[in-house]
Amino acid sequence: MNVLLAMNSYKGSMTSKQLNEILQEEILRNNPNLSVTSIPVADGGEGTLEAIMSTQKGTLISTDSTSPVGAKITTQYWLSDNHVAFIEMAKSCGLPLVPMNMRDPMETSTFGLGEVILDAYRNGIRNFVVTLGGSATNDGGSGFLEALGYRFFDQKNQLLKGKGSSLSQIARIDNFSLKINVTECHFEVACDVDNPLYGPSGAAFIYGPQKGATPEMVLDLDRGLRDFAQVVSAFIGRDDSMISGSGAAGGVGFALRAFLNATMKRGVDILFDAIHFANLLAEADIVITGEGRMDEQTLFGKAPGEIARKAKEQNIPCYGICGSVVEKDLPILEKVFTKIISIHDKSLPIEEAMKSSVTAKHLKYSISSLLESI
Repeated sequence: MNVLLAMNSYKGSMTSKQLNEILQEEILRNNPNLSVTSIPVADGGEGTLEAIMSTQKGTLISTDSTSPVGAKITTQYWLSDNHVAFIEMAKSCGLPLVPMNMRDPMETSTFGLGEVILDAYRNGIRNFVVTLGGSATNDGGSGFLEALGYRFFDQKNQLLKGKGSSLSQIARIDNFSLKINVTECHFEVACDVDNPLYGPSGAAFIYGPQKGATPEMVLDLDRGLRDFAQVVSAFIGRDDSMISGSGAAGGVGFALRAFLNATMKRGVDILFDAIHFANLLAEADIVITGEGRMDEQTLFGKAPGEIARKAKEQNIPCYGICGSVVEKDLPILEKVFTKIISIHDKSLPIEEAMKSSVTAKHLKYSISSLLESI
C-alpha cells in the first residue's frame, strides 16, 4: 500500500516537514512494508518555498536584501532547473523580520522584494512565481516598485520613498529609471485572499492591525491606498484596485498586477503545478494531510481541503490529522475527508498543545491508532 503524506504546518508548533517526518517514521515503525511518499505543502504564504524545493530540481540562491525596516539581511529564492524563480515574499518582507517595537506599517517597506526580483532578473530569469502572505507591510507595493526603478514624486516634484506614509503624497510616477524590461517577463502570483486594495474589506482594514497599525493608522493607510490607486490608474490607463486579490500583502497584489502584468492564481494551484501533485496522487492508495486547526475554512482554498477534494475525485481515502477541529464543522469536513482526527484533547490548554514535544507525542499516538483502524 502506498501512503502519500502531505501535511501543512501546525503554525507556531511544527513545520510541514517536521510533521511529515514524524508521521513517516511512525508509519514505517508500525508497518515496514508500507511505501511512504512525503511532500511538505503550504497555501502560498510562509513555507511555500520549502514545499516547492522538496520536489523541484534547482538551486537555492542567496542574495542581499533589505528588511521591512531597512536592515540589511540575506534572503533566498529558489531557481528551478527550468529557469523559474520562486520567490516567497515573507522571506524578505515577513512580519517575523520586524521586532515587536518596530511594527509600524506606515514606515515598513517592500523594497526587499524588489531587490530579490531584480537579482533573479540579473541572473537571466524572465519567469517568476511570487508567493504572497505573512508580510509586515502596507505600502501598496510602492517599496518593491521603487527597488525596480519606478519613481514616485509629490506635488512639489520631490522624490518619495515607497512606504505606507508616502502613499497619499504621491502625485506623479515615472519609469525612466526602470531596471527591468517588463515586456520580457512573466509573473505568476500565489494569492489566497480576495480582498480589494482599499475599503472596509481592503488591505489596511483587514490586515493592518496585525501588522501594528492603530485605528488612526488604518484610516490613514486606507486613504493612502485609495489615493495611490487613483495615481496608478492615470499612469497605466486602467483601475485594478477592486480586482480580487489586489489587497493581498498590503497591496503588493495590486502592484504586481498593475505594473508587472502579473497573473493571479491560488497559492495551492501554483504549488500543485510545481510539485506535480496529480502524478503523486495517482500512485497513492491513501492520503494523509492536515493543519493545526481544521474548520470549514479548510475547504476554501487551503491546501489540506484541496488535497482531500482531489483525492475524493479519484476515490482515494484521505484522512485529516489536525491539532484541533471545530466540532460544528465536522459534518461539512467529512463530506470531503474520509475521517478527521484531532490529536489533542479539547481540554488541553492551548499553551501546552502548542509545544512541539506534546504535538510529536500526540501525533505518534494518533497515527498508530489510525493505522490499526484502516
